[in-house]
Amino acid sequence: MNAPSIATAKSMNFARFLPDWNSLDSVRGAHSNLELAALIFFALLVIFEVLSHISEDKAKERLFEKIGLCCFAVAVLAEIVAYRYGQRNDFLSGQVINSLDQKSKEADLRLTGIENKAENIDTRLNSASSQLIEIEAGAAWRHLTSKQKMDISKRLRDSRPSSEVTMWFFQGDAEAWNFAVDIVEMLREAKISTFPPREFGPLIPTGKTFSINDSLQGSATGIKITSTTDTASLSLASAITRELNNCGFDAKIIKSDGPTSLATKIGPNVIVAVLARPNGPQGEAKLRVNRKQHSNPIPK
Repeated sequence: MNAPSIATAKSMNFARFLPDWNSLDSVRGAHSNLELAALIFFALLVIFEVLSHISEDKAKERLFEKIGLCCFAVAVLAEIVAYRYGQRNDFLSGQVINSLDQKSKEADLRLTGIENKAENIDTRLNSASSQLIEIEAGAAWRHLTSKQKMDISKRLRDSRPSSEVTMWFFQGDAEAWNFAVDIVEMLREAKISTFPPREFGPLIPTGKTFSINDSLQGSATGIKITSTTDTASLSLASAITRELNNCGFDAKIIKSDGPTSLATKIGPNVIVAVLARPNGPQGEAKLRVNRKQHSNPIPK
C-alpha cells in the first residue's frame, strides 16, 4: 500500500470519530452546516481586515487583525472538516446507489420470474381452452346454421328437384330430432316437399331369440340416405348427401333397408334417416380438424 493510500485510510479512521458519521442524512447536514460556518467566518475575516485597515488606533488595528486571523483559522478548519464530510457523503451515496442497483436487479429478476410464470399460466390456460373446445366440439349437437340452410337451399332449389323427402330420426334421440328439424327446414326453404320427421327404433327380426353369448352391436350413427330408383330422386339424394358432407356431417347413401324400404313402395321419394350422433367432432369442428390435418400431415 503506497503512502497516499495510508494517509487517506488514517484520515478516514480519524474521521470516524466525528459526529453524525454513519448516517447519510446526518453527513449531508453536517457538511452543509460546516460549509455555511466556513463562509460566515470568511466573511468575518473580511470585515475585521477592513476594520483593521480603517482603524487609526494601533491597538485596535492589532486587535482586529488577531480576530481576523482567528476567523480565518476557524474557516479553514471548517473547510477541512467539511471536506471529510464531503468524502463521507460520496462514499455513503455510492453505497445507497449500489444497494438500489442491487434491489433493482433483484426486482427485475422477480419480475422476469413472474412474467415467465404468467406466460406458463397463459399457455396452460390456452391449452386447457383448446382441450375444452375440442371436448365441447366432440359432444356438441349437430346443427345447421341459418346461413348454411340458406346457402344449401339455394343450391338445391337451382337444381329444380321434383322428388319428395321423408325424414326419419332415431327413436327417443333428442339430438337426432333437432338435427332432423334443421334438415326439414333447409329442404322446405329449397321448395322441396318434405314430411315432418318420424321416429323409428332398432329393428329386431320377429321371433328372434337371444342367448347370453350373442355378439353385441351398437346403434348405427350418422345420416343414412336412400331413394327410389328414378333419376330425380337419385340426383336429389346425392345432392343432399354431398351438401351435408361438405358441412362436416357424416352422411352416406345406402341401399334400401329398414324404414327406408318404404322407398320401394311409393313414388319418387328420398328418405333421410338421422341416426345417433357419431363420436368425435361434427359440422364446422370436423372441418377444422380436417383442415388442420391437411396443413400438418402426419409423417409416414
